[in-house]
Amino acid sequence: MALNPNILNDELFDKVSESINLQKPKRPKLRGVVDVIFLIDVSGSMGPAIDELTANIEKFIENLDENLIKEARIKIGSYSDLEVDEMRYALNLDRPFRDKNDIENLRKDLQECRNIVELGLGGDEPESALDAIYRAIGEFKEEWSKRRRVIILFTDAHTKPIHSSTVEGLNPDEAFEQLKKNILKEHVDIYIYAPLDRNFERLAREASKRVIYNAINEDGTSPVRALRNLDFSAVLETLGKSVSQPSEL
Repeated sequence: MALNPNILNDELFDKVSESINLQKPKRPKLRGVVDVIFLIDVSGSMGPAIDELTANIEKFIENLDENLIKEARIKIGSYSDLEVDEMRYALNLDRPFRDKNDIENLRKDLQECRNIVELGLGGDEPESALDAIYRAIGEFKEEWSKRRRVIILFTDAHTKPIHSSTVEGLNPDEAFEQLKKNILKEHVDIYIYAPLDRNFERLAREASKRVIYNAINEDGTSPVRALRNLDFSAVLETLGKSVSQPSEL
């Protein structure tokens, strides 16, 4: 009995279609809701940068695309040096998430950070940025499948190894590996504006799906001057547009 060529063609078509679907990459998921934590270094040299951030915070909010983002909440976190500063200054994630339109209170939170700068904290130049990221991840209470999670960090300092109080029982390299795993597991998108730093570089390289690192002094400018020279208006405008886009699952 002769085989019907149409049956073979149909079977071949089904197999090819199945293969294509299996190989098709996952599309980013648009959730329309986002939680954002700004992590701000409040050591002694950060005053002018925080002033610029405060003056331009509306640029970020205005550029959250309302066609894509129906709700956004923003928390202002701050940090300095866990080894030398009091805990209430060395790492403060207690400020609440605020609605994106609550500009007045967001500016008050930023002013509080500015006031801390006047205390001259930070000790030696490297600060506890990695600890701040590690602990900030735990501040996202909603499931990642329901709300996009974003951390935006500004600093003019290099990084210290993760402190033992943040990850008890782990050596610095093990702690770094755990940080990387947490970022990926918890689906946190991180934008870093900081000096050239091997830990930030490694984080961006090994967790490239989630971490975007913008080295502010690639031209050799001092880190303090480089952050002060940053065009905060343009940066926050770009961040608002970036945060509006769907993130990968």
